Amino acid sequence: MGATVTQRSTSTDSTVALQDAVATKHPWNVVVWNDPVTPMSVVVIILRKIFQYSNAKATKLMMTVHNEGRAIVWSGEKDRAEAYCVQLHTHGLHASIEQQLVGATTIFIRRRDGRIEVRLNERGRDFVRRQFERLMAVDGEADHAWRSVVNQPIDPADDVDDPVWVLERERVASSNTELALVTVDEEFLNNAEAWAWLCSLQHVLRGISLEQRLFSDEDVAARSDDELNDVRVLQLLLFELADVIES
Repeated sequence: MGATVTQRSTSTDSTVALQDAVATKHPWNVVVWNDPVTPMSVVVIILRKIFQYSNAKATKLMMTVHNEGRAIVWSGEKDRAEAYCVQLHTHGLHASIEQQLVGATTIFIRRRDGRIEVRLNERGRDFVRRQFERLMAVDGEADHAWRSVVNQPIDPADDVDDPVWVLERERVASSNTELALVTVDEEFLNNAEAWAWLCSLQHVLRGISLEQRLFSDEDVAARSDDELNDVRVLQLLLFELADVIES
């Protein structure tokens, strides 16, 4: 697609507006610091034991500590952050807690039980709901301007002449949007629900890009911040959700 999802917004004004629209809490981070004594393999074992992380995730965090001097290993409520910090100290690691900066945005967080916490305030949920409702309207209108975008394959050459696959994409897109809409007020999402959100938000972003003819960096640069507000919010949601789904 166009240039609208290639990079995060760096505008301070846009960032503040986005946080006002979607952010609700500023969590506490548990930080593990590098030390010259503890073997790297032991750090991995401790992180896996305390946080129930996979070996791959614990290893990645350990390497961040080793290479950058510190790593945020968990984010959430202050009391739990303090408890985790005590456990890390008990196991001999240097750790501390810090409240996430107001300028930072954490919308989705993977919880210890595998669920994804959605940290949207009422305004943010209303925004997301409107986007899902806009997408649902595509099903009811055969000539809807977004229809070709919603049903577009990743590689059109794969099935452009196969109506069976076109219908299957329509069915999957519709199912994802329905699931996203019914879970829009949920505090936690499972993986299937989070995937439905991701697919639906991406379809909305495609639709808006087509609607506003945002096909290149030049097209984006020519628009005002007000014109790009929905695009920026959708970008933020997609980047954050994709990060947590992959975690």
